[in-house]
Amino acid sequence: MVDNNIFGCHSSFYYCGLGHLIINMYKYIRDGVDRREKIYICTDFTVYFKLSRYLGRYSEHVEYFDAVGMINYYREMGFDSTRIKLSECVDRNTEKGYAGLRFIMQIDYVISQTSQKDFLCFDKNISHMISGTKVSFMCIYDFEDYLNNRDIINNEIVKKSYKNHFFRLFCGKLRKWNKLLI
Repeated sequence: MVDNNIFGCHSSFYYCGLGHLIINMYKYIRDGVDRREKIYICTDFTVYFKLSRYLGRYSEHVEYFDAVGMINYYREMGFDSTRIKLSECVDRNTEKGYAGLRFIMQIDYVISQTSQKDFLCFDKNISHMISGTKVSFMCIYDFEDYLNNRDIINNEIVKKSYKNHFFRLFCGKLRKWNKLLI
């Protein structure tokens, strides 16, 4: 990973097919649990339950979170209130012995439950929201949809993704975007 500390990282992962997603998220989640991090996942239920089956003992440190509610809260209450809520979540979990939090959000699912506009507004501020916290945030993108249909993951979503995410999951590790060009 990035210096063995991913807190404050707003990252992305582009997957093609469920198998590609499961294999990579399994390792990413396992690495977080091994570092005593609480894992929060928001995906469609098929992905969540299939992933949970493979996690075994790691699944006790994984919890579903309502990203749709988080985005709606952000839209209604704004940046400061959302950051306070996030801080309270960190405090609750560090009291339980966790070192920090990893959030994983499946973007096509979230957009289908909210809107492209609401997601993009939230996503552009995640980096600032988690800066200096014990939180990392990964957005996972169905690149197969982008390549074949562009039903939800379209040109605007991909362009903004590249602009908003400073880290990418690549070959099992988080890498700063500019290190992928070398």
